[in-house]
Amino acid sequence: MRKRLLRKLHRTKSKRGLSLVELIVGVTILVIVFGGTMSAMANGYTDTLYNAQQNKGAADGASLNEVIMEAVKAKGFADEEECAEYFAGDPNMDDTNAIHAAALEVDRELVQGDERKKVRYVAYDRFPLPDFERQYTIITDAQSTVDGTFLSERTIEGVEIRTAVKTVKGWVINKSFVPYGSNG
Repeated sequence: MRKRLLRKLHRTKSKRGLSLVELIVGVTILVIVFGGTMSAMANGYTDTLYNAQQNKGAADGASLNEVIMEAVKAKGFADEEECAEYFAGDPNMDDTNAIHAAALEVDRELVQGDERKKVRYVAYDRFPLPDFERQYTIITDAQSTVDGTFLSERTIEGVEIRTAVKTVKGWVINKSFVPYGSNG
């Protein structure tokens, strides 16, 4: 019995090395672990790039929105009729439109380049258009509700400005409101 035990012990301490099956199993496990790690790293990197572009689009849109909002305030429209009359034509073709000029000022370096990157005014019923990367619209009959005195609400009429910037994940849309009769 002792001889058999010594023989079995001797076989397990063999110095022949790994069998082909053991080698294949080891390599397979290594490939699975390495593949999972690389996939997770690639997905994390892709998400980081998408989020960075989304954040840049949000910042660009907010900047554009603020510039247009300030230009609308400076115009000091008294009512919806005056504002609608100002935007009756196509601001994209009107060199005298101060609000559109302010919007173009935000993208001055892009205006002379690709037409798709140029800031465009788009009519509210067609906003946002898929053809342009940066665009805005003006809603002349907007209303906003605010808390008044003694817990009553007041409705204020004014202009709503919406800007849209196209990113890989879709549109980033910003909104702001300017009451009628407010001068910068």
